[in-house]
Amino acid sequence: YNVTYVGRQKVDQVETYVFDVAPKKIEKKHRYFDGRIWVDEKDHQIVVTDGKSVPDDLRRGHEDLSLPFITFRQQIDGKYWFPVWTHGEGWLNFAGGNGQMSEDVHMNELVTYTNYKRFGSSVTLLFNGKKLKGPGRTGQGSGQSQPQKPQ
Repeated sequence: YNVTYVGRQKVDQVETYVFDVAPKKIEKKHRYFDGRIWVDEKDHQIVVTDGKSVPDDLRRGHEDLSLPFITFRQQIDGKYWFPVWTHGEGWLNFAGGNGQMSEDVHMNELVTYTNYKRFGSSVTLLFNGKKLKGPGRTGQGSGQSQPQKPQ
């Protein structure tokens, strides 16, 4: 990405750095973000993104179009910033099929994110059908591993 420092701005009660970002190049079958981001000065976490996914595929019958959107994040767990809502609104132009006229469609979407929970799991690792007794151990020998010198 090309990243350009724009300045500083307060978002709600958060002091942020503001950057414009754009893809350096666009490759087929990949989507990229093109827009502006606000980054918390203290935690260096993204607070706001405002832009759109690019490129739009405008080929008749293959349209893959995206709305401009803005996403706000909040510090959820005292450390990391997670999205709390995204709003997208705009006009998408779809080419008509079978000789039909193209159609402009107004879209307005709002997504809210709630009830974040810390992920946790239990895992049993098997190696050659045997349960591992610890990190990198195969359950054979004393269960103690010693670092080996390179030869």
